[in-house]
Amino acid sequence: MRRQADAWRLFGCYALASAIPVVALGFALSRMYQAQMETRALDQAASEAAAIADAGIRPILGDRALSAGISAEQRPLLMATTEPLLESGTVLRLRLRDLSDVVVFDAADPTVQPYGSPDDEAAEAAAGETTRKVTRMNADEVDSASAVGVRAVEAYLPLHGSGPDGPVIGVLEIYLPYAPIAEAFTSSSHAMIALIAAGLTALWLALGAITYSVMRRLRRSAAQNEYLALHDALTGLPNRRLFHDRVRHAVAAAGRSGATVCVAVVDLNRFKAINDALGHHNGDRYLRHIGAVIGSVLRPGDTVARLAGNEFGVLLTSSPADALAVVDRFCDAFADDVDLDGIPVSSEASVGLACWPDDSTDVEQLLHCADLAMYAAKQTHSAVVRYSVELAPFSPARLALVSELRHAIDADELVLHYQPKLNLRTAEVTSVEALIRWQHPTRGLLAPIEFLEIAESTGLIDPLTDWVLRHAVEQIVTWRRSGIELAVAVNISARNLRNERLPDSIIELLQFHDLPTGSLEIELTETALLAEPERARAILQRLHDHGVRVSLDDFGQGYTSLAQLGTLPLTELKIDRAFVSDMLRNAKDHTIVTTLIDLAHNLDLHVTAEGAEQTDAVTELAGLGCDNAQGYALSAPLPAADLEQWLQTAKRYARSAGMTDAGR
Repeated sequence: MRRQADAWRLFGCYALASAIPVVALGFALSRMYQAQMETRALDQAASEAAAIADAGIRPILGDRALSAGISAEQRPLLMATTEPLLESGTVLRLRLRDLSDVVVFDAADPTVQPYGSPDDEAAEAAAGETTRKVTRMNADEVDSASAVGVRAVEAYLPLHGSGPDGPVIGVLEIYLPYAPIAEAFTSSSHAMIALIAAGLTALWLALGAITYSVMRRLRRSAAQNEYLALHDALTGLPNRRLFHDRVRHAVAAAGRSGATVCVAVVDLNRFKAINDALGHHNGDRYLRHIGAVIGSVLRPGDTVARLAGNEFGVLLTSSPADALAVVDRFCDAFADDVDLDGIPVSSEASVGLACWPDDSTDVEQLLHCADLAMYAAKQTHSAVVRYSVELAPFSPARLALVSELRHAIDADELVLHYQPKLNLRTAEVTSVEALIRWQHPTRGLLAPIEFLEIAESTGLIDPLTDWVLRHAVEQIVTWRRSGIELAVAVNISARNLRNERLPDSIIELLQFHDLPTGSLEIELTETALLAEPERARAILQRLHDHGVRVSLDDFGQGYTSLAQLGTLPLTELKIDRAFVSDMLRNAKDHTIVTTLIDLAHNLDLHVTAEGAEQTDAVTELAGLGCDNAQGYALSAPLPAADLEQWLQTAKRYARSAGMTDAGR
């Protein structure tokens, strides 16, 4: 209602503002038309005066100059001609002047002796110019003794002797009544002015109607744009921006009343499978269904929003216990089947819950706490996780590392060390694993355990991984220029797999440096695969299709099933060091290593054994048919320059371990 009143007020201002120039235009047009009418009236009066002069005056005067005066014969003739004109009102005044502006005949007093003083108009007429103007009777100086009278057209005409082309013999001063002349134009003038007024009024109304229509469309468009800026186009639910705004308002209100505000972040599990199997249009239908399901169990004042993709946010103005009950209700509802093109579909969700002021007194931190709880729910395969401080075990000193780490990425304070992987068949080192270190300006060289967890929890993992990929590829280029052919393996985090642009970024990086895709390997853990298996599988498939080698790291410690292993686009398994390091003393570990080697080969995968800490273990792995070994028995992770020196001794070590260049 207020917006409508503002719109009408704005339109009223426009109507008033636009009326001013329209009225001004109308006034100017009417004045211009009146001026034209007056000019036409003067022209008509001049014509009438010329007719009187030609028909009644010139024939009497002949060629006689008026400076000689009016003759006795001419005067009665002039009186006879002019008297009827004066009596009938056709002419108000008629005078004859000589070329010296002296009045020699006045029709109003024919017997008067010559009189008068110089007159500008008479002088112009004596020079051959006809003048006329609208005036009032007795307004001239020669008539100043009389009262000003009615409006009249005053005209001064040159009188020519011997025809129109003869010399000027005098001047005719004549006054014609203006009213009869103007009357002929009055009706048309009024009609024209009325027409102008009607036209301008119609124009103003038309412009007003057009403006009002445009304003309505603009207002609707602005309202629609405002709605789209704050709502999700697919579901019609509030978007992340509006959700955050409502959380801030709810927290502010709760701060005044002492109430509690809870925020839940809902992430649908296996949603990508619905998209892939049933198409994106059905995926969109299911997202709308989920939004409606959540909304159906909320109370007035609560909000459900779509934050991104298959992630929803829920604002609950209630106690933590009540909020958990609401979350349980809509999670239970997710299990109900919904029909998508004849196929019943249900889903599960991972939900993180955080409450104000118990978990945080800052709005942004509250939302971050809900995010952390949601990721914990995914990692632990729980439906709902309530935030606790254990989910973010950062001391103030470690929290300070966040800004320092961001600066370290920008300032290139990070370094890569490389640990070689020995090919047990050829006794050659053909690849290395890139391991990041932080050369901290005050704390020295920091291992990944000191900062990777912070990067994972604060969103810095993506720029950190980009840094590693870029520098690893640049190192490959440097080695190739030196004649060293080494593939480099880079570790990828579970968070990195949320970035669907990751495969394109890797391929574009390799193409930019003109490197074969096989020169880069990607390593990820079973835990990373389990966090979001569908999305991870899709990203790995794109990398595999472009020829990038994909390795499953720390295999044997996670929960990858044999069925999953057969469907993943892998090129290598890396046996976890927990089995390799003690395989010479523990028969069970030896059996597990042997079994995993055979399993990988049966799946057409290469095998790398991590944690090879002893020379005998490397020899045993070679005897079991393992493809590669990696561990401190070969080398610790080294800076690039040190690795180049180590490579010179690698074959000598291989021979001492009982291997030959020909391999086994």
